[in-house]
Amino acid sequence: MKYHLEEEYEYDFDLYGISSHEKDYRICWAINNSLGLSLERTTENIEVIFNQQEKQNSPIPHI
Repeated sequence: MKYHLEEEYEYDFDLYGISSHEKDYRICWAINNSLGLSLERTTENIEVIFNQQEKQNSPIPHI
């Protein structure tokens, strides 16, 4: 007999994604200006492979 262990993790943060043709620094500035946030672009990139195409994304955490 096999047992299958399912465990769900609960994370203490929200994650949002924005897809745009604008440069990341312009989106960051517009969001900060409109919502009064302090988003800053990091030097790291996140690589995602979807449908055999590699995409690079810029994480912009709220500090």
